[in-house]
Amino acid sequence: MKENIKIETDEENEILTVNGKKISAIPLESSCSCCGKSIFYNVDYDANFCAYCNKWLEKKCENADCGFCGKRPAEPLDAISLENKRYMLKDMKVIEVE
Repeated sequence: MKENIKIETDEENEILTVNGKKISAIPLESSCSCCGKSIFYNVDYDANFCAYCNKWLEKKCENADCGFCGKRPAEPLDAISLENKRYMLKDMKVIEVE
């Protein structure tokens, strides 16, 4: 677990801010098995992660053409900042909301 990490959540806009970097994420009611802190769901990569440990909580799928896993960075906090874009799941695909 990283020390001195500052995390803010904006549940209305599904934005997680970690040390000033904004990531599309939804807080979950579950806890990380390593550090015990809250975990998050990253909409862009369809995966749960711990921002405190900077670890994905599930492996990438085996489908080489997967639109989620294929572009997922090695660590969650390396995810691209979304700034002012909004996304949502529709028919199990991530779409941008205008």
